Amino acid sequence: MTETLETLSLPNQTLDTEYFHRVLNFTDKAVIAAPCGWGKTVGICAYMAETYRKGILYVAERKEQLEQVQDRLIKVHGVPEDDIGCYHGGNPEQLAQLAAGVTKPIALLTYSRIQSHHPGKYVLYHANTLRHRQVLIVDEAIPPLIILSAPELFIEGWLRRMGVDWNDLGTFDPEDIETRINRLSQEIVRHAAVPFQKVGIEYLDWTNYLRESDLVKEIRAQCYRVMLTHILQKQFVRDHKVNVLIPMVPHISWYQLFDAILVLDATAHLCDYMYQGYTLLRPGTWNFEDIQLALKFYTSFGSPSKTQIRRHQEHFLTQM
Repeated sequence: MTETLETLSLPNQTLDTEYFHRVLNFTDKAVIAAPCGWGKTVGICAYMAETYRKGILYVAERKEQLEQVQDRLIKVHGVPEDDIGCYHGGNPEQLAQLAAGVTKPIALLTYSRIQSHHPGKYVLYHANTLRHRQVLIVDEAIPPLIILSAPELFIEGWLRRMGVDWNDLGTFDPEDIETRINRLSQEIVRHAAVPFQKVGIEYLDWTNYLRESDLVKEIRAQCYRVMLTHILQKQFVRDHKVNVLIPMVPHISWYQLFDAILVLDATAHLCDYMYQGYTLLRPGTWNFEDIQLALKFYTSFGSPSKTQIRRHQEHFLTQM
């Protein structure tokens, strides 16, 4: 059967390993906008367990999500624990292994680490030799996009260092952009040691008041890399300053780094402007009555995820 948007968006189909294979045979960049509780995370865990030897990076908003995925991969699918790296602030042992150069085929990562580290730290992994991860999976979380504003003279200085001028921007391919930025690595590290406000950059005020540390410098360095990438791509607005949208979301900022990307976002169809270059699929059927009844009790039960609310609807209704 020839796959189409319609066949991959049919209601009442199971989001199992076969489904995700069908999706990636149809397109290499896809958003699965199935309803909450439809089994996106359960299905993607099964897919990861079957294909993880090719190298998979899974990104979610909270460390609890990472731990749930790790637990399911080990207990349900029998993935060896040693093949999974779960990287967040509450897991110092795994972070120490990563710092020592020990990487795993499956990397589970929070958004906060993406916002503060160079992608090369997580894109590569060891499997006899150093390999490039092939699949990025982004699970239901969209951090805000943030504007970075820098003085024109400051940007012109960076352009001169790269041997280009304003008229050259927008003419470079991804490899050329990466090469030009990599040549400035030492210069970027040197600038990252200085708070943004001291060089006239407006971006996330809280970064100006943090106690200086390697992590703070890495946050600034990553912002410089993303800023320069978008400037070389001619994705900015000049208005006395140079204004750049810093998309600290992996499906945008890491688009070129993976052969295949799957985004799991139940409400993607409401913000499809976030997914340019992606195929938007909408399998499943929303049950709005159940969701509305469950949401009546949302604040009474802490802050469960949308999927938890949908899954435990009977509990909510009983309490009513």
